Amino acid sequence: MHASKALTVERAKRSCYAIRATTRWRCRAAAATPPRPATRCADGAAARYGHSFLVDVHSCCLLGNWSYRAPTSFLDSDRVNNLLEITLSVNAECPPIFSPERWKLSMESLKSQYIIKIASGCNLNCSYCYVYNLADQSWRSKPPTMSEEIFSLTINAIERYARSTGSKRISILFHGGEPCLVGVARFRRMCDEIKRRGEGSLGIDLSIQTNATLIDREWADAFLEHQVDVGISLDGPRDVNDKARVDHKRRGSYDRIVDGIRLVMDAGVPTGILCVIPLGENPLSVHHHFLSLGIRAITYLLPHYTHDNIAAVRARFGQTPCADFLIPIFDEWSLDPSLKVCVHDLKNIAHIILGAPSFIDTYGGEPGAYVTVETDGTVEGLDSLRACAQGLSVTGSTVRDLEFGLAAEPASASLMRSLPSACRPCEEAKTCAGGYFPHRYSRQNAFDNPSVWCADILKLFRHVRQTLQVSPADTAALA
Repeated sequence: MHASKALTVERAKRSCYAIRATTRWRCRAAAATPPRPATRCADGAAARYGHSFLVDVHSCCLLGNWSYRAPTSFLDSDRVNNLLEITLSVNAECPPIFSPERWKLSMESLKSQYIIKIASGCNLNCSYCYVYNLADQSWRSKPPTMSEEIFSLTINAIERYARSTGSKRISILFHGGEPCLVGVARFRRMCDEIKRRGEGSLGIDLSIQTNATLIDREWADAFLEHQVDVGISLDGPRDVNDKARVDHKRRGSYDRIVDGIRLVMDAGVPTGILCVIPLGENPLSVHHHFLSLGIRAITYLLPHYTHDNIAAVRARFGQTPCADFLIPIFDEWSLDPSLKVCVHDLKNIAHIILGAPSFIDTYGGEPGAYVTVETDGTVEGLDSLRACAQGLSVTGSTVRDLEFGLAAEPASASLMRSLPSACRPCEEAKTCAGGYFPHRYSRQNAFDNPSVWCADILKLFRHVRQTLQVSPADTAALA
């Protein structure tokens, strides 16, 4: 075998050990690409994980069930080699915080994700919070916590709907406000009730999104016992986090959050960080801080702005502050040989550029069929639409009168499904898909606008494409 081909196959074999089956899409090479000889890995990894991995011996990039013919220079890039392993595989020796099976199901669960707001209040008062400090103020009329009656009605409705549609697995996210305000004893009872409902053929994944300031050892034990994945909101080191994430007396929250993180991680609970991008801050300082805490799952969220209030942000931070924050993190993350850290939003971007469907709706995804239940039992859609205007997520239904059919949607849902007219000629129309729905909004055009972060998204996508050496035409051929 030619030396370069041998190197390619050997590289693929090494990667094969690091892959578990996480995809079910078969990518197709461009029609103009002539057939090339291919071989299968013979090292037993396919049998080990139940899938075969097709290797193009001329210019192979191993993509699980995909075969993608990339230029030879692509393979010579250590960054791309690492990135492919990070984004499209799982290191068998360093299992991820969220298993590949859970990742694979996460896209399906976009159609069966239930967000239960068990508390409407919060002990923090973050300046950017879409629930309390942006356009929609409906939280003021909600009960502070969900009653046992409303919770039972909610779980009954979820269970009936899931079984009637043949769902095998659903996802329930405890949310707020701050969900830990219900108290740990009440939370345990809620988890017990959900378990009883899910016994048999229905799999239920539980998670909670919390600010972690109320977590003690008893909470950590409850998460571990009931297999609740924990998402924690933190925006970076103390001096960064405490600019926005403060309590009602304007005191910083950093120390309390980190105490909670340590308790949860010490208990062995799967833990990830959600960070609202702190505009203007040093990105690697923020990212390194998360790594120093032992965090291995991170999501960087674009801040919630609309076309009605973005001008001041651009005047202060420039035209592409989010891309300028994310690109240095992407560059470092894509070179990380350990495969231990997952940056979910960057991983998703790499996926969709390589032709896969998006597994989150921030970029490139269809509107997730979210069902959000408020503390009073009212049923709403995408909760973050509260950043745009009053009542955009309202469906007019409650758990008392709805069989929880996911057809129950807010009036804005049909508008969100349409690609903004200005985006249709764009080369990233299918990969970006107009950006996240709340970020498209304006009072004048509703959702018929590109994302307020359009320039950032294009700059970031172009950078990722340059790293991957995948053009928009390549993406179309792979899809």
